[in-house]
Amino acid sequence: MSVFAGLLAALLSAAPAQAPTQAPTSAAGGVPSPLEHLGRPVGTNFELADYAEVIAYSERLAAARPNAPLETAGQTTEGRALR
Repeated sequence: MSVFAGLLAALLSAAPAQAPTQAPTSAAGGVPSPLEHLGRPVGTNFELADYAEVIAYSERLAAARPNAPLETAGQTTEGRALR
């Protein structure tokens, strides 16, 4: 068995990674973590963030960081702001 095959076998047999149950709290400067905003870890099975949650989080980030403005690039096919 080559070194690569052995390494690949070891990686594949390792336990699957679990989503963190708790993310770090707000970073310096009051930037909220996705967990704080959504109330669940990002990537939770069957728990996708919808348009309103994504826009609300983007607005919170823009408010916390003036050097990262939220700009509108156009409209979605549903007539919503594309940000």
